[in-house]
Amino acid sequence: MKVSILKKTQFIPKWNENSLETDPVKFHLRYLTTGEIEACIKIKPVRIAGGDPEIEIDTDSRRMFELAVVRIENLEVEPGGEIATAKELMGQPGFNRLYNEVLLFIQGMNAHMDKKK
Repeated sequence: MKVSILKKTQFIPKWNENSLETDPVKFHLRYLTTGEIEACIKIKPVRIAGGDPEIEIDTDSRRMFELAVVRIENLEVEPGGEIATAKELMGQPGFNRLYNEVLLFIQGMNAHMDKKK
């Protein structure tokens, strides 16, 4: 079987009405490899006395975010200047809602990889 998949995508968050801006903040993202996903998401079986076995999922969200974000476009802070990388964003206070919105998108896009159209 021949499969054609996307390697990269872009995401414009709705955070702070960003999507309505003339030059919105844009995240350039890449899909994670199977090995990277396995390194970021650990599934552990958990035994419950007298009950059915369950699983525990441990996600390294920061690692997933930093691996997936190729670059950030049109994000500036005062003072400080342009934020262009995931590591720069993670080092700034006040971006929790933006981080969470983008992280949820990254998790979703890697759970359901799109086929090329």
